[in-house]
Amino acid sequence: MLVNKTKLDTMEEKKNIDNPIVLVLAADQNYFEGLWITLVSLFLYTDTGRHLKIYVFDGGIDNEGKDKLVSVLTKLNTNFSIRWIEPDISRFTGFLSMGGNYMAYSRLLIPNNIEDPKVIWLDVDLLVLKDIETLWEVEMGGKALAACLEAPQTLFRDDVSNLENFDISEDASYYNTGVLVMDNEKLAQNGFVEKNLEYLDTELGNYKFWDQSSINVICAGNIFTLDRSYNQVNTIGGGFEFDLEIAKVNDCIYHFLQRPKPWQKYRRTVFSQIMYTIANVSGLKLKELNSSKNTVERAKYKYPILLHNISLAFGYLIRRSKNDTEIVNEQFANIKENNKHLNKHRNEVEGVLQLIVTRCLEKIGENE
Repeated sequence: MLVNKTKLDTMEEKKNIDNPIVLVLAADQNYFEGLWITLVSLFLYTDTGRHLKIYVFDGGIDNEGKDKLVSVLTKLNTNFSIRWIEPDISRFTGFLSMGGNYMAYSRLLIPNNIEDPKVIWLDVDLLVLKDIETLWEVEMGGKALAACLEAPQTLFRDDVSNLENFDISEDASYYNTGVLVMDNEKLAQNGFVEKNLEYLDTELGNYKFWDQSSINVICAGNIFTLDRSYNQVNTIGGGFEFDLEIAKVNDCIYHFLQRPKPWQKYRRTVFSQIMYTIANVSGLKLKELNSSKNTVERAKYKYPILLHNISLAFGYLIRRSKNDTEIVNEQFANIKENNKHLNKHRNEVEGVLQLIVTRCLEKIGENE
């Protein structure tokens, strides 16, 4: 299932790799910024003495980007290695795509192609504001997988239309697969790879959420439920104060579940500001945020009343539909509400962001 091409960090042989924490991620060039933010945040918040053994399923990331990422990570922690693996994703192209992207399906290859007995899978739209060693040490109660429940508004029956065919009740636990602890030995013994691929082939049309659907079906009853802090999806809560309180606790993995991602479209939520701060202190240029569309998006937050009135006037000239006008009004109402909360809690937000800058400088100082 894998093309036999790997690039191994040349320093790996010099490092103590006994008892490592094993991490697996996947990205292509379009999600490189997400990979960068996920790994840099993880390095900022992880203080383990264990070796971090990282595999990245590489969908075509340029070598310059890889070198820059490794250089930044080395400033934060020298006790790690990265192996870049080029997956054969042709097996997945008949399945549902994620906006034309199939890289997340790579996690289905792990039990048969990663030799380590246990791994942590991480999506690349995460802020890892939590020591990853605490997740590594979670006792899984004999289960093959560990994951967090999906947001409460998404139920198993909302994804899979024929649960009765698999003897799964409609109110069975349903999990988000953006953060997984995987017992590779148990999964391989259970035929995880083959069963998932067969399900995705034969049940196409009966599920909605890609390989998350198949993993939930194939592993039903064999998933340990993690504490919500290990995958705080941004569809839960959503209010400014709610996010701020989580950010102040500073102990979660935050998941930007919805698209577009904050490195693709400008946002002023608490966690998007954290993401931008991490990008800034680590030297990552978020190119899409400099586009003309995002220049307008920034202006909406800076001059919401003016831009709202201009938008309404323009809509009147082009005879915008009533429904479209309501969408515009709702968008600006959300922007104005967000700005109100940001102004009210400006000092608290700036304090959270400053802690990240300080943490980064301290980490770099420790490894110089």
